[in-house]
Amino acid sequence: MNPKEIIDEAEEDRKKPRREQGKPEQRLMEFYNWLITEYEPVGKDGKKGASKTLASTYFGAIRSFYKRNGFLINIKSPKAAPKKENRKMTLTPKEVKLLVDHAPTLRDRAIILFMFQGGFDVSTICSLNYGDVKRGLENDEVPLLVEVVRQKDEVEYFTFVGHDAVEALKAYLNERESKGEKLTWNSPLFAKEGSKKLKYERIRPHNIQNMLRRTAIKAGLIKEEDLENIDLNPCRPHALRASFSTILRLNGFDPLLVEFMMGHRIPYNGAYLIPPLEKVRQMYAEVEPQLSISNRHPIEKKMEEKLKLYREELANMERELKDLKRLVEILVTSVVDIGEDRVDLTDLIENIKQLTRKREVVKIESIECY
Repeated sequence: MNPKEIIDEAEEDRKKPRREQGKPEQRLMEFYNWLITEYEPVGKDGKKGASKTLASTYFGAIRSFYKRNGFLINIKSPKAAPKKENRKMTLTPKEVKLLVDHAPTLRDRAIILFMFQGGFDVSTICSLNYGDVKRGLENDEVPLLVEVVRQKDEVEYFTFVGHDAVEALKAYLNERESKGEKLTWNSPLFAKEGSKKLKYERIRPHNIQNMLRRTAIKAGLIKEEDLENIDLNPCRPHALRASFSTILRLNGFDPLLVEFMMGHRIPYNGAYLIPPLEKVRQMYAEVEPQLSISNRHPIEKKMEEKLKLYREELANMERELKDLKRLVEILVTSVVDIGEDRVDLTDLIENIKQLTRKREVVKIESIECY
């Protein structure tokens, strides 16, 4: 039935004598029973029957539709049975790494890391465009700033993602470009794969939820038989988001700032409560090692590379200085003439002094780097 047919039926029903009324109530209960017995939810692999939680949600939506159109329904929404335990995991970086390692595609790896390192909810992940990160990627920003609007509450906010998420995103976008896609400002940051209707159609929340469910099973974080006894996946997208919140709070972030970075509405839109963007970037950079799934933080890797270059330069200078000292010893004990040219000891000694000073500068820089 379409909306007009539903309302027309309700109008006809309410014109009848009171004892003969009740068609909308009967229709709604039949719909509820059909949901829990015949409905085929997305991602259930052909298994029929929605959970009582989902069926109750749909029931309430239709009941509200009747009410908004002037027809009160004289039955209450069925309560969802307190079915089994719907716990939510608190994921550690080690467990997130397991998920990333077992993710089937580059896209899925990037999505997992964005939710964990940026605190994104699944709907906001789906709404992101390439333009939201384009400038930051081109400038090699890490942490990478992401300014978005959370559609659920229509809240403007910003958050950051770390090195792991940035590298995963770059790999995914490079893969798309290698297949011939021309990324534009409004291109979906995360697209469906293998879509026949539209090659780069925007990914949907249920795509991410189903992906994470399969990946968590494959990674051994949950068991498929356990999911038969619960309505919600313990390793669902919100678990990654909650882990982001927990890590920031445990590392000294103000709870109000954490709420802001997760897209929650806060008093006065945070105008007087949220630190300047660059200050928050600095704070996030200090906490990033706690959100990293890498064995070593990228800053440590850069420092080691820089130290290696300093050591090589210092070794070369030591060899040059040793050769010059040996030459000075020879010149001090003998007079060296080459044709009409004579070696100038003063210039040679000055060169040695300059090289010595340069060596000391390199030593100091290498110590500061360390």
